[in-house]
Amino acid sequence: MRINSFLTDIAKDYDKRVEYVAFCPLQFDHFGEVHRRKSVEQYRVLIDREKLPCPYSVIFTLFHELGHIALGHLGYMKKHYEENQNAAEAEVDEWAFHRMGLMDKHGQIKEEHKLCYECHRTRSLVCLKESKEGCI
Repeated sequence: MRINSFLTDIAKDYDKRVEYVAFCPLQFDHFGEVHRRKSVEQYRVLIDREKLPCPYSVIFTLFHELGHIALGHLGYMKKHYEENQNAAEAEVDEWAFHRMGLMDKHGQIKEEHKLCYECHRTRSLVCLKESKEGCI
């Protein structure tokens, strides 16, 4: 596990309860996870960098995991989250896209970010923007 101080600083700007953000291998179908410490209300955000095709997807994963904290999908709300997981994941994605400034005032993905959105939606293993434009 490698703690990333840059991502930790970003996370702490959104929620002071984040203890750290670290890169480490995760379960097969997980790009990121949030772990809540039992003794204090602190969170550890874990990101599996090896599964993510570009820097944008790392940042999106960070904001997605911060959304779980902000929207109360942990702790006492965890049971409700587990019963409504698909809706909760969509809610967190929207939260993340808004915080990253990728949506317009009508709640639609801005044109210049549609490839990144598609990359996330399909869980692409390659950066669609990079393959189309030659850069991110």
